[in-house]
Amino acid sequence: MTQANGDRAIGLNTEVISLANLLSEDRIFRVPFLQRPFQWGTEQVGDMIGDLVAAFEGGYDYYFLGHIIGAELGDSWIEVVDGQQRLTTFTILLACLRDRFAAVYPDLAAQLQGHIMLAPQARFHLRPADASFLLEHVQTPGGTTVITADYSARPAPFAAGTDAQNLIVSAAKQINAQLGRFAEATLRNFAEFLSTRALIGFMRANNRTGAAMIIRGMNMRGRHMSPADLTKLEAIGNSGLSPEQQEKAARVWEEQEDALGAEDFAFLLEILPLLASRQTTKRPGDLVEWRKHAFANVDAATLLTDLLPHYAAIFRELMLGEVLPDDEEDDALASRKALADVNRRLKGLLFLQERHWVAPAIAAVAANRARAKFLSSFFQGLERLSFACFLDAVRHESRPERFAAIVRSGADETLLSHAFALKQAEVERMWSRLLEPFARHNWRRRAIAFRANAALPGGSAFDANADVTVEHILPAAFNNEWAALGWKPRAAVQCSDLLGNFAVLTGVQNRHASGKGFAAKREIFFGWKDAPVHALTAHVRAYEDWNEEAVRHRTKALADALFIDWGIYG
Repeated sequence: MTQANGDRAIGLNTEVISLANLLSEDRIFRVPFLQRPFQWGTEQVGDMIGDLVAAFEGGYDYYFLGHIIGAELGDSWIEVVDGQQRLTTFTILLACLRDRFAAVYPDLAAQLQGHIMLAPQARFHLRPADASFLLEHVQTPGGTTVITADYSARPAPFAAGTDAQNLIVSAAKQINAQLGRFAEATLRNFAEFLSTRALIGFMRANNRTGAAMIIRGMNMRGRHMSPADLTKLEAIGNSGLSPEQQEKAARVWEEQEDALGAEDFAFLLEILPLLASRQTTKRPGDLVEWRKHAFANVDAATLLTDLLPHYAAIFRELMLGEVLPDDEEDDALASRKALADVNRRLKGLLFLQERHWVAPAIAAVAANRARAKFLSSFFQGLERLSFACFLDAVRHESRPERFAAIVRSGADETLLSHAFALKQAEVERMWSRLLEPFARHNWRRRAIAFRANAALPGGSAFDANADVTVEHILPAAFNNEWAALGWKPRAAVQCSDLLGNFAVLTGVQNRHASGKGFAAKREIFFGWKDAPVHALTAHVRAYEDWNEEAVRHRTKALADALFIDWGIYG
């Protein structure tokens, strides 16, 4: 239906509807072949499923999942302009529930399949390169049980060829893991919540130009009320403070938001209840719960005018990668060494996208700045757990509580030892992952290569703005020069993104080294004008030939260095 403007239809429809209504009627959603592929990884899928579960368990009347924007280019099909990532994840979620219910609730499984398929075709089509994979392994009943099975001992009966297909498999495994703690009866109620109370803002135009204008209008610059503004109204307006105290609190609030920036300040507010009262919020976006937990053990005036700016100042230190010393430290030399180790580890943490580590770091620095040796040990444990998450060794849904437990441990070293401890299976997964390629995202290659550089003798950590890049010694784009050195294409694909194939160079060095053979690269690595030879690059000197054996040997050596530096062994 188009919205009317006088006697003229304007070709725009906007409505807020349930997920079940979105995936019903005769609608067919298609992702155009030129659009980017499915790209959601562990963090994004985990956040969406985690928020839905929290809303369900919290008894929300509804949960808003954002907007889907489309262009109606046919009688019954809609081209997806914005929302592919969510539609793909919705489809995988529904399929996982369908396959879980197949034996116990066949009628519900059939109902869910009706939201996945409009027989004989799927309701949602990815780009042609990935559409058939989604159809066969997700949208077809039983598909998710196949792709989430453990095929470590035998070949899998499917081929996830593209990055998007691998991410689909990963998302299905993660969703099953996050929902695995629920009995079927609870999941039945969750499916009902998902179908009827998970809401979508569905916006569609009658052509691509109209859809583009919707996106442009939504992204126009301007200062809109943010979640932080709403939290401010709830926190200060219901604080019980006098008008004068409320005015002071509002002024302090605005100063800290200006100093941190809107995004970082909103993140600080999210973790404030944990910092102030060691209590986490369970219902995302619930302002009443936020206020209740934030003020549980701290009076409003202290929290809003004293603790908030104190935590904000420490947050700024952390984001700059440098915890400042305490002037009252007795042993100045030992303190400087310990603090240098803290900041070395902190710089490694800053290259990670997940920021669960920030709340424990703020709490530790706030209470123990004068104890540099304690902070050095603390940050080793914090970094170890954070990189275990980075390496997908810790289940996504358990991560918030794992880091919250660190905050609640305070400075009790027995409790901290327990909070920082990794399970044997997590250690084994870390080791296995370190020996696998880091191919998907450039930031992941940077995070692990830079951290390996700091773990080696004579190595150092890098600031975010340092002139340093990750160089593939064996090029990611295989060429004839490397074929002449004996490399086979299959082995090159397997080895090019291994940790052992990385060096760190300046930007200029990297451009000159690109695509060259090993002998030419060594000259650039070790004889390039006044460019520094960083520890990870110097480590290549031990290898006269660059073959598969050398890459795999070096990968294990670097994994060993990381395990030692993280205190996992030795």
